[in-house]
Amino acid sequence: MAWYYWCNHGRLGNLLMQFAAIENMIDTGEVVLCFNDRMFDALHTKGRYVRLPHLRYLVPNFNHYTNKLFDYLASRSLLSRIVPQTYLYDCGDEHECANLLRTEGFVKHFTVIKGYFQHDKWLQNAFKFKYDKYDRASARLMRLSPSRCRVAVHVRLNDYMEWVVLGKKDVSICRQWYDMAIEHASAVLDNPEFIFFTDDVDGLKKYGFTMDLRIYGGVDAIEELIAISLCEHAIISPSTFAYSAVMSTYYPDKLVIAPKYWAGYKSGVWFPPTIESSKIHYIEVP
Repeated sequence: MAWYYWCNHGRLGNLLMQFAAIENMIDTGEVVLCFNDRMFDALHTKGRYVRLPHLRYLVPNFNHYTNKLFDYLASRSLLSRIVPQTYLYDCGDEHECANLLRTEGFVKHFTVIKGYFQHDKWLQNAFKFKYDKYDRASARLMRLSPSRCRVAVHVRLNDYMEWVVLGKKDVSICRQWYDMAIEHASAVLDNPEFIFFTDDVDGLKKYGFTMDLRIYGGVDAIEELIAISLCEHAIISPSTFAYSAVMSTYYPDKLVIAPKYWAGYKSGVWFPPTIESSKIHYIEVP
C-alpha cells in the first residue's frame, strides 16, 4: 500500500484545490498524511486522510517546519515526490505549470506531494460538502433569492489591496470592471439576480453600485464558499477561493466571468499561468 505526505498550505481556496488534485491523482485505498484543517469539517472524505495535530501551543509553526522537513527529504531523493513543474517570469517570479514532475526516492512507496495545483482539470466533481453545511448555505441563499438564475458576484478587497503580483501592488478589481461584467451577464441571462459576496462589506458599499445590494455576509468562509458554488452563475475576482467554488460545480450552461490575466491583469500576463480556463468568459480590467 502506498503512503503520501501532503504538504498542505495556504488558505481555504488553495487547500481545496490541493485536496481536489490529490483526490484525482492517487488511487482508492492509499493513505494520505497531512496536518488537520477546519476544511475537513465541511467535506466528505474517503477516510484515507490521517490528520496530524498542529501542536502550535507546544511548538510554534510545527506544521510549517514538518512540511519543510518532508520536502527536504524528498528533494534529497530519500522519499518519492510529486510536484508541479515551475514557470519563471521575466521579472524573476516563479510559479507552477500544469505538468507534474514525479520522482522516485529511496523509499518508493512513501511520496511527498507539494504544490498549489491551480488548474481546472482537478476540480470537476472532486469534493462534496457535508449535508449540514450544504443545507445551511442552501436555505440561507434561498431566503435571500429564490431565483433560478442567481449570479454570485465575488468582490475581494482587504488583502488584495496589499498583494504584490509581478511587481504591481493591489490586485483588487475596480467598480468599472464589475459594471461591465454585470452588464454582460444581464444581456445573456434571463432575468438574473445578483448576490454579492465580499470580505469587506463596508468597502463594497463604498463602490457605489446603483443596484440594491443583496449581500450574503456575516458567515464563515466555508458556508460562503458553498453558497457561491450553489449560485447558477458567477462573476469572480482573481481569487482561488471563488475559483474553487464555481469550478467545483461547473456545467456547460454556467456563465462564469473573471478578469482577463487573472491576478496579473496590471502586467497583461496570466498569473498564475495555469489558471486560464476555456470554461470562463474573460473581460479585461480597464
